[in-house]
Amino acid sequence: PYQAAPPLWASHAEHRKKLGLGDERLFVVLGSNCRNVREILLSWGWVENNSDKSRAFDLKWAMKSSKVDGLLGVLPGSQMVNHFRGSGNLDSKTALKGHLEACPACSSAIFPRQYDLRSGAALAAFIDDYILTAAEGLLESAQEESTPAESSSSSSSSTAQPSADAVQVASRVLVRAAAISS
Repeated sequence: PYQAAPPLWASHAEHRKKLGLGDERLFVVLGSNCRNVREILLSWGWVENNSDKSRAFDLKWAMKSSKVDGLLGVLPGSQMVNHFRGSGNLDSKTALKGHLEACPACSSAIFPRQYDLRSGAALAAFIDDYILTAAEGLLESAQEESTPAESSSSSSSSTAQPSADAVQVASRVLVRAAAISS
C-alpha cells in the first residue's frame, strides 16, 4: 500500500530552495559501472550530485536495487529511482529463468533453452545439450550432403562433408542419449 512521505522527504522543492538549487536536474549515481548513464545525463544538461547520502536529487541511479530499496514508497513524486519493488524478478537472468521454469510449456515454446551455469547440475545439462546439438547438426549436415538432388545440382557448397568417423561418433552419441532418456 501507498505510504505517505515522512517529513524528511515532505518538500523536495523546499529542500532544493534551501540548498540554493535552481531548476537544474540533479542526479546521483551509485555504483562504478554506471559510466554510460552518467555521460548521457551530463550530455542532457543534468548536474551530478556526488554525495550518495544526499536528499538533493531528481534521479538516483543504482546498479543494485538494494541501494535504493529504502527510498521506494517514500519519495515525493518529483524524485525518482531506477528500480521498483520486485524488479529483480525481471532484470535478473537467474530469477527470470526460475519463473520461466514454473511453466515449462510456455518456456520451451517461447524462450530458448537456458542454464544457470553456477549450478553443477545445470552446467552438466548444458554440456550434454551442447554435445547432443553438435551431434545432431553434424548428422543433418551429412544427410544433406548425401541427398542425390543436393549433390548432383551443385558442387559449390562451401562446407566440407563430415568424415565417416565423425558421423559414426555422432550417431553413437545420439543413440546413447536416447537410451539414457528412455
